[in-house]
Amino acid sequence: TEPTEEPESPETQDSDGDGISDSQEINQLGTDPFDATDPGDGVIRQALTSAEPEGTGSGTNWWKPAVAVLAAGLLLLLVLRRRRCQHCEKRLTDRDGVLVDEDDNYECSDNPDGDHHQLKRK
Repeated sequence: TEPTEEPESPETQDSDGDGISDSQEINQLGTDPFDATDPGDGVIRQALTSAEPEGTGSGTNWWKPAVAVLAAGLLLLLVLRRRRCQHCEKRLTDRDGVLVDEDDNYECSDNPDGDHHQLKRK
């Protein structure tokens, strides 16, 4: 009786059962696809048959996203930080070079030296 199965593709067929396809043995290794003991070039053969070791996770860069989030938070804090008047403690915004409070008022009734807001000194 004839076999009913189709023959394997030369790309996947492994005649000597060594785990390397006949196509790889002929085209890449230059070894005999029918001889499982044919060593070929050890480095290439080992690279084709050896599985890559799994990472342990100790070399991961988990800290990079944490640093990025921290840096973004600090930058946002600096950008959104609002300055305060040294006399009345109201939050101030710079509008065209003039310090105004939350009511868009540039005057500060608590300033003994004038009538405008002044930033706190650092």
